[in-house]
Amino acid sequence: MSTTLKDLANFLGLSVSTVSRALNNKGRMSEETRSQILKAAQDLQYIPNASARSLKTNSNPIVGVLLPDISNIFYTKLLQAIDLELNKAGYGMLFCNTDDDFKKERQYMEMLLSQNVAGTIFAPSSAAPHYEQEKFFQNIIYIDNMPSLSRSDYSFVGIDNIRAGYELTSMLFETGHKNIVAVTGTVQETTAIHRMEGFCRKMEEQSVDISHRIFSGPYTINAGYDIVMRMLNLPTFPDAIFVHNNVQVYGIIHALMNLRKKIPEDVSIVSFDFMDDTKLIQPQITSVLQPVSQLAAQAVQLVIEPEQAKNHPNIILNHTIYMGASLCNKPPRH
Repeated sequence: MSTTLKDLANFLGLSVSTVSRALNNKGRMSEETRSQILKAAQDLQYIPNASARSLKTNSNPIVGVLLPDISNIFYTKLLQAIDLELNKAGYGMLFCNTDDDFKKERQYMEMLLSQNVAGTIFAPSSAAPHYEQEKFFQNIIYIDNMPSLSRSDYSFVGIDNIRAGYELTSMLFETGHKNIVAVTGTVQETTAIHRMEGFCRKMEEQSVDISHRIFSGPYTINAGYDIVMRMLNLPTFPDAIFVHNNVQVYGIIHALMNLRKKIPEDVSIVSFDFMDDTKLIQPQITSVLQPVSQLAAQAVQLVIEPEQAKNHPNIILNHTIYMGASLCNKPPRH
């Protein structure tokens, strides 16, 4: 059994309150007594009860983190970066994988509130109505996906997805592509909506009719594959595919290989957050990249220093575009 505070006090022949003051570096006592208590705590492998401490101090050095899909490499890297920043600040992490499921999000949010966590970093699947409730605004920092709520008293850390979508689509036109389609998800999250808005804005500037050019499906590999097969019903197969989600890209690549279409000679691909550190996927995908380390650092700073979040800042960070070989110049048509 683990050593309790009472066990430690009995071992030393001191009161529980005296031992507690020494461990929490509070109150007056001789340095000799304090050192004796700290040494005994180390020798007996005493571990403070975080739950009991949280009841007394009304805080718990644990931060909840809710992300929609840990199998997505972007969220894997984001979680690692958040954990690193929390660890540096002396906080632990309680992670919940929501699977883009409203009910699971709600259950996990309720659980984190009951655990009296210091705060929560949350990438919601969408702006469900229950997030309007007051209790869901207790030191919650939204990350990556901005909630479209009627109230504005929340903090968000992310990128400008409208601008990123516009820039990525502009690159397709600048490289001579004419028959461009977009692949998006079925979950109505603001990230996907904003990326599509950027895509549509550029298409409209080029006077391109976007009807029949937008394909949607779940954020899965199989959905990406199936969407490409649906493109066979188009009058002409696209020469470029704009993909909102990195997971769908794998299925799209597989389908194009089966159709014996070369990337980028036959079809160019651009995407978001396609992070292949192994370099096994060839050609490498041209992709908008979010600054994962900065996202994590900003979110953690806001969640552990609530005073900074009082004015509910929306922190918009700069993205970059990784130039892979999945995008090439198309020869002009005569």
